[in-house]
Amino acid sequence: MSGGVLVRYVQGIVTLFLLASVTFPLMPASAALRPQPRQQSASLLPSGIPELCFGSHSVGKLCCRVSNYGGIFQWDYFIFDPDECVVGARHPDLGGYPKSSRVEYTFAGDIWIGTRDEDGPRVSVTWDGESYNGEFYPEPMPFGAIEHRSTTDPSAPEFESAISEEDYIVVYRDTFTVGLPGLTPDYFGQRPHEPLGLEVTQRSYAWSYGYADDFVLFDLQIKNVGRDDLNFVYVGILVNPDVRFVSYDPMSVFPDRTPGDLCGFLPSFPSWRDCGAIDTLGLAWHADADGDPARGEFRDLPDPYRSCTGVAGIRMLSQLPEGTRVSYNWWVNNFVGDLQYEFGPRARPAPGGTLFNFHTGGSGMPRGDRNKYHVLSNGEIDYDQAYTATIGPGNPNWLDPPPEIAQDVADGITVMYLLSAGPFFIPKGATQAIAFAYVAGERFHTDPNNGRNLDNREIDRYYENLDFSDIARNATWAGWVYDNPGVDTDGDGYFGESRISVVDSQLIGGE
Repeated sequence: MSGGVLVRYVQGIVTLFLLASVTFPLMPASAALRPQPRQQSASLLPSGIPELCFGSHSVGKLCCRVSNYGGIFQWDYFIFDPDECVVGARHPDLGGYPKSSRVEYTFAGDIWIGTRDEDGPRVSVTWDGESYNGEFYPEPMPFGAIEHRSTTDPSAPEFESAISEEDYIVVYRDTFTVGLPGLTPDYFGQRPHEPLGLEVTQRSYAWSYGYADDFVLFDLQIKNVGRDDLNFVYVGILVNPDVRFVSYDPMSVFPDRTPGDLCGFLPSFPSWRDCGAIDTLGLAWHADADGDPARGEFRDLPDPYRSCTGVAGIRMLSQLPEGTRVSYNWWVNNFVGDLQYEFGPRARPAPGGTLFNFHTGGSGMPRGDRNKYHVLSNGEIDYDQAYTATIGPGNPNWLDPPPEIAQDVADGITVMYLLSAGPFFIPKGATQAIAFAYVAGERFHTDPNNGRNLDNREIDRYYENLDFSDIARNATWAGWVYDNPGVDTDGDGYFGESRISVVDSQLIGGE
């Protein structure tokens, strides 16, 4: 196994560190038990009200916040005092890139974890994506505090056991059932929250070095602290993009919010080392639809009025067990409840198959545990949002979108997407590790007039004017920093997948 390790670069010297956690051997889905009867959930009452707070990753070019109730680039939907419990003040860039540009790429990102047994699916979330509901919480202080570590000052107490220049460690559980604000009944049947019995230790790492300042690494250690073995477990990262320039000035002629966002999936990209190889990425990405050409970079306007010309996304880093699969699903963020915008791509059923019914009147927002579990586990890799208006009734793979909204969606609209993996089998007391990177890239938009190609359904021409090279390079580096390619870092005899290329008589590593 080559996953589960991080590489710390200090003054040009590469040092390997194993993550300080124990991961039990896990069964792939094919070897997992059949769904078992559900026992009484191992639920706990909090001994006090948890104090919820943030920490900011801001040492690199890419900024994001983490919270002690789970997830990444968190907005303060439970916290009315926005100050951060680590540094005592709120960093202005919630999901900013580049830092201090006032351009933010991500509004919220959260963890969804689901399982199923013979009584049906259960899903616990740090945020449900549509309301103020969340089911993971920390312990009351001081046990629920965010732990901060850093390699920047060897004399500081936070240097001990640090991996990066900016480590944050948080622990949160889904075992609380009453007395907390986000615990609301399930959409279907108004069933109260049923814990899976999970304790998640979330570690995140950031650097200022030039090759590592465009991403933040996340490692989740998901421990089963409940009474039941958990079968058919899927883990997902929900992303709400909301790419925008933030003026911080209510009187500004440049409004904060941009007309719409686009998302897509980049499975691979030609290697930036010009060696003829292809880098496997599996990157779920999002960007502004046209880059906001009325602002700086595209127009000769003074800073800080910046165009949103970059791109951000999520890449899975874990070496997944045999039998697991990755899913990528997106849908319109229909926060206004307009039924015609209850849309997300749906794969056409195989002959003799049946189409999953959301029972909400639409095919978009996955409300309730049953629908959340479906998008976590359906194995789909949705087409890129820009192609929505080109999917017609004759498409062999996808159901056609509602014609009255297809062009609106393709032109850019408020969306969400979920990148997920599974199934896993997590016995009582065992831990499943999942690692991923939040990564960004610059100079994605190259043509200020590219939006007209979306309007004209010239999608191939639109993509010719997008440059994925920077984010692809940064995503590749994220994989290398997480797991040094071609090195058996944990001593089990597996060196991972790697290659060696010779270019101009110089040796270049790869993955």
